[in-house]
Amino acid sequence: MKRALAQNEEIIVIMDDRDGRDAVRAIRADITLMGTRSFIRWMEEDFGIAAAATAWQTVRLATAGTADDGEEDDPVHIRPA
Repeated sequence: MKRALAQNEEIIVIMDDRDGRDAVRAIRADITLMGTRSFIRWMEEDFGIAAAATAWQTVRLATAGTADDGEEDDPVHIRPA
């Protein structure tokens, strides 16, 4: 991981626990954090991955509807290179 960071590679952490994201952010400000729903939306909208269009519904079914929908404005922290 240290080698990757030394080469200016980005680290993305997908974590649905908001308190957990806050804790990670407090330790390492240079890590990109997002929830699962935001990641899926990112894959569909920004990268055009068609299968992502139904991925969130699949997650909701697999978790018997308990997956956290998060907030619509769930922060996705992407810093420019």
